Amino acid sequence: LTLTTNTIHGDLTSNNDFLMALALSAIGNVGGKDFSEAMGTSVKRVLLARGVPPNITKKAILTFLHMYRMDKSNLQDDIIEVLPTIIDLMKHPHMGLACCAATFVQGAMRELLPNPANGEGSTASPEI
Repeated sequence: LTLTTNTIHGDLTSNNDFLMALALSAIGNVGGKDFSEAMGTSVKRVLLARGVPPNITKKAILTFLHMYRMDKSNLQDDIIEVLPTIIDLMKHPHMGLACCAATFVQGAMRELLPNPANGEGSTASPEI
């Protein structure tokens, strides 16, 4: 597992877009709690980086959300740190990137906020 993690980490930190996309796909599809602990900061760095192509940013957003769902305790502080950047990406002219950002915000809020259906929090509906 260490060899695989090191290989994926090397691909994720490379300047080659294809290798970064492949590494993010591998983390998102194969990764669990171990990958979340090992790759969380690297995925966050790609997510927050400027000048990254939109297709890489899209994969980083969805990979980070998947990692957060797998291991909430490890990435709790990180999700609050990346949330403002992702909210800004909802205004991006690339429609796919804006949709991924909206999906991330929806998924993060679903995980962060209490769910009244499960008996958590208030049952009163918010005023609009």
